[in-house]
Amino acid sequence: MATAGPGQAGAAVGSFAPPYTLLFPPAPPNAFSEKPTLIAATLQGCSPPTESQSHSDSSEPMRTISGSPPTFAALTSRRALAQRIRQIEAALLKDGTGRCFPTFYTMNTSPEVDRSAREILASEQVTNIFGSLNAAVKDKGLEKDLVRHICDLGAAVRSQLQPSRPQSHYGTFVRMENVRMDNDAADPEVNKVDIFVRGSNPSADANVNHWSNVVAFIEVKRTTGGDLTEQTALQCLRYARKMCHYRPVTSHIHFMTWCGSLVRLWYLDAVIFGCSEALDTHERSDRIEIVKILRLLCLEDHCALLTGYWDLAAQSQLKIEANEAADIKAHTIHVPVQSLYIRPGPFRTRTAIFASAVDGVMRERVIIVKASWVAFHLVAHELMILVAIQKDPVMRQGLPLAPVPVGLAEIPADFQRMTSDRLTPGSASAFPARAMCALVTRQHLGDPIGKYTSSRRLANLHKQFAEQLLVLARGEIHYRDINDGNMRVLRGDEDTLLIIDLGNARMGLCPRGQPRLPEAEATIKAAADDTRSGTPEFLPVCITKVAAAVQSWNEAMKSLSERILFLRKDAGRDAGSFAEKSRRAIIKSLPTLHKTLREAAVHSHRFIDDLESATYLHLWQTARRSDESHARIWTESMSEKLLKQNVKLSLWENWESMDTTMNDLCKDTGRKWRKTMLALQKTIRGAQKQVRKEIGLHFTREVTLETLKTRVQALEASSFSCEVQDIVNRLLQTENGLVPNKVLPTEVKCFETCIQLLKDAAEQTEDGDAQMESEDEQMEDEVEVIEDEGEETEDEVEEIGDEDEQMEDEDEQMEDELEQMKEVGAEQKMRAPMRGSQQTRRWRKRRYGRDVDEGSRLDDDVSGPPEAGLTIGPQKLSPDK
Repeated sequence: MATAGPGQAGAAVGSFAPPYTLLFPPAPPNAFSEKPTLIAATLQGCSPPTESQSHSDSSEPMRTISGSPPTFAALTSRRALAQRIRQIEAALLKDGTGRCFPTFYTMNTSPEVDRSAREILASEQVTNIFGSLNAAVKDKGLEKDLVRHICDLGAAVRSQLQPSRPQSHYGTFVRMENVRMDNDAADPEVNKVDIFVRGSNPSADANVNHWSNVVAFIEVKRTTGGDLTEQTALQCLRYARKMCHYRPVTSHIHFMTWCGSLVRLWYLDAVIFGCSEALDTHERSDRIEIVKILRLLCLEDHCALLTGYWDLAAQSQLKIEANEAADIKAHTIHVPVQSLYIRPGPFRTRTAIFASAVDGVMRERVIIVKASWVAFHLVAHELMILVAIQKDPVMRQGLPLAPVPVGLAEIPADFQRMTSDRLTPGSASAFPARAMCALVTRQHLGDPIGKYTSSRRLANLHKQFAEQLLVLARGEIHYRDINDGNMRVLRGDEDTLLIIDLGNARMGLCPRGQPRLPEAEATIKAAADDTRSGTPEFLPVCITKVAAAVQSWNEAMKSLSERILFLRKDAGRDAGSFAEKSRRAIIKSLPTLHKTLREAAVHSHRFIDDLESATYLHLWQTARRSDESHARIWTESMSEKLLKQNVKLSLWENWESMDTTMNDLCKDTGRKWRKTMLALQKTIRGAQKQVRKEIGLHFTREVTLETLKTRVQALEASSFSCEVQDIVNRLLQTENGLVPNKVLPTEVKCFETCIQLLKDAAEQTEDGDAQMESEDEQMEDEVEVIEDEGEETEDEVEEIGDEDEQMEDEDEQMEDELEQMKEVGAEQKMRAPMRGSQQTRRWRKRRYGRDVDEGSRLDDDVSGPPEAGLTIGPQKLSPDK
């Protein structure tokens, strides 16, 4: 970091130099790598050598060092915490990759700031603290010792800055070692920073702190090995994410990393993040710069520079900007608002929704403020869509619950409303700059569709969805942004659908925010916009072909532009030669340009593609409705299928694949519902094929290769001095447009058929449910009859069991009698058969219910008493003579 001299600082802004000027210098050519990383490769190559990072520097929770082993509950909690950290950091790694600016963040200060920093550093107190810091680093002590010294240093700087006035609570350095954050009761360790800089003194318990009160933070590592690593950066991004969540609306954040003796200042906004060069606490010149950074963190005078914060909830009125295109005059509305929904980010839109009323609001409109970071040309886009709906009587009548536009709220003067404000002119970025948009509307509040919404109600809601999409289509509006968050039910009426958020809607064939473009350029840009205007799971399958066509077009245009540029340099002042060679180069590129433009025109988003997206959403919502033990698995499986383009293509174009998916993941459904989904798939797919065939024929009629070649030959020599894009736009200009703008009759018929199918599904599912209930009652009656018969059968079995016991007693008695027979003499044995036969007949009569002749044989009765003359037992003897 450098300090501007008096002359240099004053030259920029006259005689008054700003205390701090913080910015990123222009990036060198090819600084943005084709294979981006979280930390820019250009920065890693310039970082000083560091010690190897120890395991204790990891962001995962450390093991507790104690005399007793951790309990099972503690281990389980630790594992869950570590998993949660990994999930957050994985998402941040994916979203943050490539956003690190490839040059170091610089800080220029005024002479007054420089003089103040030198005086503070010269004080004995600050000098001693720096000495203690360096000693702690050298001795490789504990991290908490380093944290304590840094907090002491912050307190010393604050006391030096405010010697003659009452101490303000702003800028206090708070150690988070033993402090609980009340907003993180569920997972306090996930976002527990080492040091945070307080904005004011909390009014509640001193041990309770609020993330909304944090203006900056410092992440501390024990050694220099943690400096400029991916893991340290991910930790800081987690903390920045928390700040954005509890401090909406935030424009930018500054924070520090203090790794051993290396200190860096970091900057983050909705598009980029980056860091300064490492400052070494052993170097006096670097210690001066460190003190300047601490001044920035401690002084409330620099709070807007440190972190931009627009506290909408603290305002009692909103100033509305004038907008001539929307026919809105500047005015003020007096209404306080409160937070309704926050998307923390820390990158992209960071959408924050505020409402004039949240609780107790049923079926009535409230004031809504939607603050989000969008591309500069999209700031007024959603406002113009809503204005178009209200100006069209048909759409206004067909969409009675659509938001009513009020205007765009005026942004505070000291709020950084553009993310490019920290970039010097001419600096490039891997991501386009964003601007703050605060859209004010009057609209109804909606609730998410319930997880366990019945098939009948879900079909009815999707019928209303299709009806409203048709109304938008008749008004030439492509909705596109279909997801479970935008499809809601009216608060107080769960049977009424409420569509919210038209920020991704497209009017006609032009890309969002660019209504006046030549046909060819508009077609390509609109197609490219289609690929990123929606939730990936629910995008239609045509997006794959559109993306390929746009890429081929851009490559062909780049190649042609480079060729024309080369010819211009090669020809020199020979304009005739340059024109002829350029003519041949353009004619050579025409087949590729014609083919790719046709692909983009044919497969770009059509109105009925919203029905395809709604079908995916319908499937996803149904999979989510499964029982609790399988709902998460089935929902994730459905999302995985919809995210893989080849699987989604098979699902959409093959009814068997669709049927299998429903059988596997939508188990809580009936046969009629599945037949309806297959009918929707068949109807929409058939209409899509027909519509794209019609568009292809229209394109071919309007633009042929021969016509284009003729137009190239007719171009004047002076035309080739224009930009290649302008030449191509002129060649592809048509009378009736490259693509039909209005909704086609085939699309209208498809909408009407789908609406009827969903209506029938809602009614049939309801009747089917009633029939199933009747069948269930009948089945219950049959079960009761069977149970009664079963009880009677059990009684009969008990009676038979009693008879068997009686028979067993008689058999035992008979066996005793036979034993006595064996003891008598031979004379008595000769008379035994008679008595044995009588006993046998009596037993058989009781056993079989009939009398059996003495001489009859029962070959199949092996359980009866033996014939007379046979012994009883396992050994068989011959009859007596």
